[in-house]
Amino acid sequence: MDATGTMTYSGVAGKSLFLLLLLVLSAAFTWKQFFTGNINYVFVATIISLIVGLILVFVISFKPKTAPILSPVYALAEGV
Repeated sequence: MDATGTMTYSGVAGKSLFLLLLLVLSAAFTWKQFFTGNINYVFVATIISLIVGLILVFVISFKPKTAPILSPVYALAEGV
């Protein structure tokens, strides 16, 4: 990935919409599990995604070059 490229509105909007889509899809899946009565899955997934999200926040904050790879994983974890 070339870090010297110029940011464009379309590039930022496209990546933001992609991350938002991942977040909404993982949230919808979790809500579906909740409403179908799979409470144990929701509880375990919430705890795991809390830990994963916290770790990813620190990794992405201290090593910004990992953001293109780890941002989708973070969006999925936050959706849960």
